[in-house]
Amino acid sequence: MPRGKFRSLFRKKPSEEGQTQTNLPLRNGNQDVDDSTQDPSESVNKPDLWQRAYDDLEPKEQQLLQRITIPKSDEFPEPIDANVDPSVVDRLKALNWVVETVKIQYEIDKEKSKIKEPIHKILQATLSFQDVIKAFAAFDPTGHAPKAWAVVSLGLTVSPSHLNLKLWSLVTDNFIVQMTQNHRSQKEAWLESCVYLTDILARYAFVEAEYHKDPNTDHHVETAIVQVYVAVLTFAAKVQSRVDSNRAVLFGKSILGNTLADLEESIHKAESNVGQWLEVVDRREHRGRGEDLVKKVDTILNEFERVMGSLDELHGKFDLSGLKTAQEARYNANTGEEYQECLPETRVELLKEIKLWATHPDQKATFWLQGMAGTGKSTVSRTVARWLDKEGLLGGSFFFKKNGTDRDNAKRLFTTLTKQMLERLPHLRGPVQSAIKETPSIVEGRRLQEQFNELLFKPLQSLDLGLNSPLILVIVIDALDECQVPEDIKAFLSTLPQLNRLKTIQLRVFITSRPEIPVIRGLHSVNHEEIILHEIEESIIKHDIAAFFHEKLKCIRDYYGLEQFWPGEEALLALVNMATPLFIYAATICRFVDSELPRKRLRAVLSTPLSGGKSGIDDEYAMLASLYSSVLKDIVSGKRPMELKEFMDDFQQIVGAIVMLFSPLSSAALSELIQLEKETTQGRLSTLRSVLSVPRDGDETTPIQLLHLSFREFLVSRPASTDFWIDEEAAHTKLAVNCLDCMKQSLTRDICHLSSPGVRNHEVEKTTVDNHISPGLQYACRYWIRHLKNSDESTIDWEMIENFFKLHLLHWLEALSLLGWISEAIENIHTLQSLAKVGDIKPRPTRKKK
Repeated sequence: MPRGKFRSLFRKKPSEEGQTQTNLPLRNGNQDVDDSTQDPSESVNKPDLWQRAYDDLEPKEQQLLQRITIPKSDEFPEPIDANVDPSVVDRLKALNWVVETVKIQYEIDKEKSKIKEPIHKILQATLSFQDVIKAFAAFDPTGHAPKAWAVVSLGLTVSPSHLNLKLWSLVTDNFIVQMTQNHRSQKEAWLESCVYLTDILARYAFVEAEYHKDPNTDHHVETAIVQVYVAVLTFAAKVQSRVDSNRAVLFGKSILGNTLADLEESIHKAESNVGQWLEVVDRREHRGRGEDLVKKVDTILNEFERVMGSLDELHGKFDLSGLKTAQEARYNANTGEEYQECLPETRVELLKEIKLWATHPDQKATFWLQGMAGTGKSTVSRTVARWLDKEGLLGGSFFFKKNGTDRDNAKRLFTTLTKQMLERLPHLRGPVQSAIKETPSIVEGRRLQEQFNELLFKPLQSLDLGLNSPLILVIVIDALDECQVPEDIKAFLSTLPQLNRLKTIQLRVFITSRPEIPVIRGLHSVNHEEIILHEIEESIIKHDIAAFFHEKLKCIRDYYGLEQFWPGEEALLALVNMATPLFIYAATICRFVDSELPRKRLRAVLSTPLSGGKSGIDDEYAMLASLYSSVLKDIVSGKRPMELKEFMDDFQQIVGAIVMLFSPLSSAALSELIQLEKETTQGRLSTLRSVLSVPRDGDETTPIQLLHLSFREFLVSRPASTDFWIDEEAAHTKLAVNCLDCMKQSLTRDICHLSSPGVRNHEVEKTTVDNHISPGLQYACRYWIRHLKNSDESTIDWEMIENFFKLHLLHWLEALSLLGWISEAIENIHTLQSLAKVGDIKPRPTRKKK
């Protein structure tokens, strides 16, 4: 039980306060009490002070106290003597409920740096109170004190997300730091308030124990202790009143005008009559109990962390063997893509509205942020996801990406979200593991609705965290429209109405996408919030884009040593007008200008005429097409005919592959796959940083990424891209041939040199596989049939495929098995069979040897 805090709060020395303390006859005068000379169970016949306090309450307050439910633990960690009064056992179990609740909260929020100290203090006070009850049977025989402890349990288990923000605004800062709408600060304030109340309860339990042991205690002491208990019970009654009226319980300084200050004031008044008693309590506790309690609390938390650590280790093994996830789908995954969040002072009102939705109890379960290409949806998603993660509210995230590894479909959506949810809520391990054990195929190959029900919904529905109000968790789904399987979009959205049936966990989903038909139809029957980015007031969008230009152009100005006021307000205003409402337009301009000739490139941008107006989505796409065309034409300007032809050939081969890949590759892996010299690939890519995410020179491992899907759409649209047009089917055909050539050159029997044919896959180290199967070959093995599927069927060279199978079928299957993709082989072979049947096309028969 913390001591210094109470000395500073309650100690009033006569010399400082001008007050006269009552001379109370103490055992051994003012010396320390010798615990060994007196049995703590021995006491004189004294009145029940808690009952006296209860009798002094108003009838309405008594009725409120009677309605307080006292939660109790079904088990007690220590054996209890069979002769102990059952009411004492009940009180001990009620206190043990507080201990268990504290442990649950510690598990939920242990990653927060400020959680351990208040948890430690609450546990110390609770254990101190338990000790008094065990050693002193006469204490609170009528059982009113547990009502106050029930309030502590309530404070620990009510999610701060459910606070009425208007109530929070009433809090004063005399006791704790003034509350803000920051979720983390609210949670810490709740814990500090519980610390305050538990300290009072534990401290005065010791005071009353001293009072009961002395036959000559002055009546002023009785009155003082009763005053404290009256204040505590009054506080508990007011909290119950808020619960009855379904209003947020607030453990701050103020509860609608009735505050903890009343309790504080009563204790200060009582101090003048119990000062010497407190000196005795302080010395007795300081002499041994404080250190003992600290050790006991440390033991509890350390044992709890040890058990949870063991579960974490088991959980890790369980994940590797069970849940197959899209590793690059998490919001902060290292994918090689440019990571951007909203700059300070941008998207202020939008983010405020999203945060209110994410934390307020009376909100719809789904929020859809829609907008046309380039309006900054993914940037908002990352900003929201990071904020949720920091506040302990993120349940999981999945960022779809067209042609991204396992991110252009929803096959691994729910397995990925389940794994992330397990990290947030370890309590789910048991239910999830049971679901997988009962139905192993649920992790792969089952319908999305089944995966949602078995891996997420049912485990969450079975969860009991002992909370008095639901814990809010938010899942972030970005770019849902980039899921290339419309049925997957439909299936995912059909699961959302079930979220309203969850009780312990209030699961919410934040979705961003373009206004595409599958998403619009899927959300039609889902009750949801909605904001359309490109319909936000233009003045707000212009302000945010101007802030973006200010920040990015300042960096360019500083890096290249340009004059202080470059590019000038007139140029900045022109850029803002050009870019509005497309953030991707602004970002592309900044990347284009960020070169050795920034002034020249900025002039080129400002001289580019805009295509179309600003009246609709088609015109916004025309704006981007015009910008992309200008950027590419600038790159090839000044090249001689032969140089231009070489550049365009390489552009078709390199960029044509990048925009068609189903999983991004590094420059080295791409060069291997398309059989081009690495120096050529890297040289061409270095000129395309305005439109592609190209790693720094010399980096041969980081994947090359599209900065925005709109660039791909520009390239595959012949009217828009003209000379830079990429024929999708021809590019896929070329990549399929590249994959076959790569496999024919590299696949062999026992490719990892394992020697023994009986070695199991899980016994082979991943580094061994990666050392023997290059990234380019890995890509070829996995995706060559998918490229065939997207080719023009009439151009498929079946003889080439037949020859490949005759020589390398088993080698290919062995590689897939080592890479963990053998389950995809069956689907791939079925795809080949389907392609062979299209238009009565059949594989050529094997020619007989003469």
